[in-house]
Amino acid sequence: FLYCLLIVGRAVSNILSTAYTEAYNIQLIAQLAPFILVLLSNLILHESYSRLLYPSILFSFIGVQFVIFSQSSIIDSDSSKHLTSLDIIGMCVQFFSVICFALSNIVTKLSSKYVESKELVFSQGFSVGLCSLILSLIINPNGWLIWLDLTIHDWIVFFSFS
Repeated sequence: FLYCLLIVGRAVSNILSTAYTEAYNIQLIAQLAPFILVLLSNLILHESYSRLLYPSILFSFIGVQFVIFSQSSIIDSDSSKHLTSLDIIGMCVQFFSVICFALSNIVTKLSSKYVESKELVFSQGFSVGLCSLILSLIINPNGWLIWLDLTIHDWIVFFSFS
């Protein structure tokens, strides 16, 4: 149940973050995922750090600086591109998504003794699929009406590719 909750939390927050900020802000936060996973694995599972952790943090930091400096000309030329409160909200939602990702990986490691990988994949697909279905019915129920307009040819093409 916890695994499904984390997977759905990650999927929903990952999509929701794009409504608040630009893709490059989301990507800067998403790049933290491996490091957060390592830190949480150390805290929860008491796994040791890899000897390559610190050099990878250094190179990642340098890469982030390249991204920020390369985008500074865009920000300077367009005054509407400054960081806003909506950007902060989007980045926080993306950070929550990264935390859910890291915790779901830890739950996967912990449950590998008790649950087969097929069951985890099935529960992931089922929980995300069910959540997507419910959200699409709540947010845009009229979006499903297009299925009523499909011809027999459309159905054949749909089922041949699915």
